[in-house]
Amino acid sequence: MSTEQMNDVYTDKDVAKILMDWSSAFMRRSMHDFMNYTRAAGISMAQINVLMWLYYHKSCEVMQLEEVMQVSRPAASQMVERMVQQGLVIRTESPTDRRARLVNLSERGKMVVEDGIAARRKWISELVETFSPEQKVSAAKVLKMLNEHALEIDPGPLE
Repeated sequence: MSTEQMNDVYTDKDVAKILMDWSSAFMRRSMHDFMNYTRAAGISMAQINVLMWLYYHKSCEVMQLEEVMQVSRPAASQMVERMVQQGLVIRTESPTDRRARLVNLSERGKMVVEDGIAARRKWISELVETFSPEQKVSAAKVLKMLNEHALEIDPGPLE
């Protein structure tokens, strides 16, 4: 094996470190842009957590948000009330149980989530623009393979 070929051999530990380095860089930059956006929009982390959960799960009862936010029922109710007043969510009566209240994203809430996602994607777009055409092909192949393997290990959505 030539010296050049030896340079292309990585141990599991090497690959794991490279993936952790990428993951750290990605999360740091992605969350930085996302946090700047939410701060500018006047949205707390707890609120954006609720908005993101509703965005991907549609509606839910206030009781379910207790679990999502890891807070008591009164705290969840107070947060939902503040979010209703901010125009981020809409609270309606459940069609199956008049005592229960459903929480849904308002149009403004949906826009906040989508703008936050766009803020996170901006850096990725800027990064991809720095790649040569060959690097884009290589990155796409490797990331597709990583996604496939990750789904084999953990196919379920994070809740």
